[in-house]
Amino acid sequence: MFINMKKILFVKIFLIITISYNFGQQNYLFSGLILDSSDETPLPFCNVYVENTSVGTISNNEGKFRIAIPLKTSQNLCVSFIGYKTKKIPIANLKNNDNIIYLEKDLININEVIIIPDSTLLGLLRKAYRSIEKNYPNEPTKLVGFYRETKLTDKDENLYFLEAILNVYKKSYQVTNDQGQIEVIESRKKVFPISKDVNNVQFYAGAFIPIRADIVKTEYEFIDPKHFKKYSYSLSNTFKQDDRIIYEISFDTKNDSLKGIYKGKFFLDKESLAYIKCEGTSTERGIKEYNSSNFTSYKGVERNFFVQYFFFNGKWHLKYCKLFGKGINTKYDSKLKYVDEFLTTEVLTDTIEPVPYEKRLGYYDIFLDKALPYSETDWKDYNIIKASDDLLFSIDQSKKVFEENIVLKKENKIITFIKHFSFTYGLIVFENKIPGGDYQILLDNSTLNQNLKTKEYLIGLDATIAYNFNKNLSIKYSICSSLDKNIHYESNGIGIGYLKNIKPKGKPLLLKLDLFGYLDYYGIVFDKVLKNIEYNNEFISKSKMETSIDKISYGIKPRLSLSYQITKFTNLYIYASYNLNLSEEYIIKFKEESGLFKKTYNENIIDGTVNYNGTGLNESNIDMNPLILGIGFNFGFN
Repeated sequence: MFINMKKILFVKIFLIITISYNFGQQNYLFSGLILDSSDETPLPFCNVYVENTSVGTISNNEGKFRIAIPLKTSQNLCVSFIGYKTKKIPIANLKNNDNIIYLEKDLININEVIIIPDSTLLGLLRKAYRSIEKNYPNEPTKLVGFYRETKLTDKDENLYFLEAILNVYKKSYQVTNDQGQIEVIESRKKVFPISKDVNNVQFYAGAFIPIRADIVKTEYEFIDPKHFKKYSYSLSNTFKQDDRIIYEISFDTKNDSLKGIYKGKFFLDKESLAYIKCEGTSTERGIKEYNSSNFTSYKGVERNFFVQYFFFNGKWHLKYCKLFGKGINTKYDSKLKYVDEFLTTEVLTDTIEPVPYEKRLGYYDIFLDKALPYSETDWKDYNIIKASDDLLFSIDQSKKVFEENIVLKKENKIITFIKHFSFTYGLIVFENKIPGGDYQILLDNSTLNQNLKTKEYLIGLDATIAYNFNKNLSIKYSICSSLDKNIHYESNGIGIGYLKNIKPKGKPLLLKLDLFGYLDYYGIVFDKVLKNIEYNNEFISKSKMETSIDKISYGIKPRLSLSYQITKFTNLYIYASYNLNLSEEYIIKFKEESGLFKKTYNENIIDGTVNYNGTGLNESNIDMNPLILGIGFNFGFN
């Protein structure tokens, strides 16, 4: 059965939501319709909120709203919209349902109409950019809100949708390279049968829309003076909202003759020069840039955005954002649509703590795989954006739609599996205890000599692959090898790892403890290559062989490291490890010089056949310092 997008823009018994401002209290639900007082036209995206709080919702495309308000309150319900006077209604006067709220246009006087020359307009826009610091939070904030992700065909047949209640931790607006921290409080999803037939691509970072779509926080290029030359700007309209004058600024690229990647319009408050609303779309150049960096079978055709802010406690905060558009899955030749939305329903600004590392949603996590199946909860403690009447399902209908079992495509599980892996690559350094001097091996049919220079420290390479069960536990395989030509060190280890974030604010600083079981080789490599080697009355091989004196060790190795995230994919780490030998032996190793699979022969050392400076070798000469230090990079889906 297919449900039309309108019928699942969300089967929501409740649609976009927001956490109630006092979560533990009983709430009263109010719903209604917002109309233009002059012609009774429905007004979409009106801000509906409890006066002097950040609790609220917005009206839907048809001007309808629903809001949950604490049982006991003497405050007003406020409804605001650009170009209209804000309406305040005592909450005590509201009916539970069918409230009709009329907004009156806030007409601007002819004396207030402003004409700005292009040069002056660019100066105004530069000043608006410089005013971000005073208009938006310069301390961390936490948003609580509702997220909805929808994918459907061009015929409005749903592929899947999911809903979630999110905690969103945002750094100061002066930190522009912040991907944010997301905690999922509640989630539910539905995958429809048609999904497996028309789409094999899953999308990541959708839940990070409160950061990605925030044009001010991420500084979209059309508000950044460094990129003004890529756009043409004009003052296209002027509005009034209560005592505020609001500029509508249009921007475009003159049919892609300029190098900008967006076109649209944004709204500036005249007095503060704060960005309070923006809507736009990607240009043809922007679509090409997106597709060139997207290596999946999904290719974008249309990419749109909408973002709206609201004023609270002296600063402007994100209220609502939406990313939506169209694309083609080239593998199935299917046309697809997507809609991602986030609605803020509460803003917290006092003593904000980061989301604990263990609870953070990963930026590259496929939320569809992590969201829970539908449950019978109706999330009644949350506000919603009211759906139109034909979108509302009864609880029984909704349950039936959600309960139909659809198995996700195998490719998705493979991708999910791969994303559990991470890789490290770096340098190691350790003290060398093999003394310089003359080393000799007496073979049955030849003699090998090597003069070894004294070297206090050795440098090598280290590589590790890890499978991460979760954010804390992993299993690992590690291999290390020295870079020196004549002093050979090679280590192979399998172990387990545990990590903990010790820096809750900002990017994680991870303390990692690994425990490996290892097999090590450490010794002296001789420069001369021989063939037809005989040793201890045994013929070794006709092939050319490299020869070394090695100590083989078996043991356990604890490793302690610190890892700091520097990009979405990359961490910088430093570590120290300590080898604890449980068993060891000394050998002469013969290894084929060439070949894809080089054969190796290990022989016990016969007394009198290995010498150091003219006398028998003391095996303790090739003991190594057990302490190893390392530095490098970790690559994975953080």
